[in-house]
Amino acid sequence: MKKWLIVGIIVIITITLLGISSYNELISKQNNLETKLSQIDLELKNKSDTTNKLINNVKDTLKHEKDIINDVIKTKEDLDNATITKKIKLNSKLTETINNLYVSIENYPSLKSDPNFIELQNEITNIENNIAYLRSEYNKEAKEYNSSIKKIPSNFIAKIMNFKEANYFEN
Repeated sequence: MKKWLIVGIIVIITITLLGISSYNELISKQNNLETKLSQIDLELKNKSDTTNKLINNVKDTLKHEKDIINDVIKTKEDLDNATITKKIKLNSKLTETINNLYVSIENYPSLKSDPNFIELQNEITNIENNIAYLRSEYNKEAKEYNSSIKKIPSNFIAKIMNFKEANYFEN
């Protein structure tokens, strides 16, 4: 009888430790996802700030291109006021409107060769590259997290503690 009691206690302790370990692993992976999202959000903020600088740099020269400038400003404002998930979707629209602005600038050689404009254009390109990289890193983390909540024994803890699958972002 004592032998079975000791075996039962060992089994309960093992299951408890396994559950705690699984829970902590899921929390760690969830925190990694939140960190990646925060990094993306920060880069989107940088892009928004740099877009402001770009608009301020070109708006006097591009007085006849108000529609394009207004599109960039409107999209940037939408991005600034959105949730992180919507920001990531609006980012591609902002990139598109900025590219339309670049096409318009082709008609203004003095602006096209302006060192401030070139620097801002390069900065936006670097930020866009960083965003693409961070989205890729987020997707790797999301894949790892999603796998963890489906694997035994973590899936039991994930169901009990209501862990949800993470969404992926298109690159």
